[in-house]
Amino acid sequence: MGVDNKKLHILQQLQTTFSSGLFEDLVENFPDIIHSVNKDGRIVSTNRKAEELLSYTKSELIGMPIFDLYAEEVQNQLRSGFEKLKKSGYSQSVESKLKAKDGEIIDVEIRSISLYDSENNFDRTFSIIRDIREKKSIQAQLYQQSKLAGIGELAAGIIHDIRNPLAVIKGFASKGISRAVEKKDFESVLKLQSKILKASDRIDRLCSHLRDYMRQEHELPEPTILKTLVEDCLLICENRASTAGAKIVNEVTDPDFVATLPSNSVEQVLINIVSNACDAVSGCELREVRVRARKEVADASTNKVVFEVEDTGPGVPAKVAEKIFESFFTTKPKGKGTGLGLSICAGLVEEHGGKLSIDSSYTDGARFVIEFPTETSFQPKSDSI
Repeated sequence: MGVDNKKLHILQQLQTTFSSGLFEDLVENFPDIIHSVNKDGRIVSTNRKAEELLSYTKSELIGMPIFDLYAEEVQNQLRSGFEKLKKSGYSQSVESKLKAKDGEIIDVEIRSISLYDSENNFDRTFSIIRDIREKKSIQAQLYQQSKLAGIGELAAGIIHDIRNPLAVIKGFASKGISRAVEKKDFESVLKLQSKILKASDRIDRLCSHLRDYMRQEHELPEPTILKTLVEDCLLICENRASTAGAKIVNEVTDPDFVATLPSNSVEQVLINIVSNACDAVSGCELREVRVRARKEVADASTNKVVFEVEDTGPGVPAKVAEKIFESFFTTKPKGKGTGLGLSICAGLVEEHGGKLSIDSSYTDGARFVIEFPTETSFQPKSDSI
């Protein structure tokens, strides 16, 4: 069944201990849900915490298919995870979503192992399930604080970017159009009108993307033109690049390059990483930031889009790279960063089933790699029950 002798011995010891009265008391009064599921996927034992959290009685829970206790959006992962758990014997800590009797969805963290009989045949699972709603709430608050901090840093640049097109609008409206009308040069009037509309559109795009950047709700993936997505990101980063004297090169030029992605989340991550790259190249002889994207086959049924943000800065030392995605870790001077940016970005990417990493093989600066699955509908990962 894929379980070595040492693991089998440990699991059999646990199974023996499980039948003792002391262990039963511990399970019954444990502050997290503890339950076991047999090979048919039905609950064979559970504890008081399950009754409290899910509002079912123990008699209702015993014999219930475990799949009835989970949210619809995690059902596919749950079923494949159950089969994997029976074969592997254990699973890593994963997040999932329980569904209480009244329909309330509860975010949980699960650790599971499998118990086997003397002939090494699967008998049942043993899972510890923790309510992490408070933890998720704190994470959401930190995420929003990080975005607010990012907005604060961007504010001066955005004001600058808005004032330029406003000056264009004011100049053309107050003088240019009047003079053209006086001369009855209506062709010039139309040209000035076009420039005013273009400047207005730029302000509208900036305001629109700032509004989207502040959105908190989880979004579903949607068909996205990658060239436009990257252009919108770089629009927000223009002033940051100008201040650093950096040149940003968008290598995503194909207007037909479309992928199903959570576009707002992708933008937020790219804006953060491109902004950091602009800071990194400030003061360097060559100040260049490149953004590219490609499609890759992740497995037989799923593709992924891989974004790369590459800069010509001093690079990231190996010791820093090991900690760069940890909360509150920052290399910026005091008062110049919260350390939340990259850790929040990593969490946001992982929330959508992707991965954020730094390419340690790149030696001419820094290269960040962002991977997003391109499934038409995203479902959170879950391989434990």
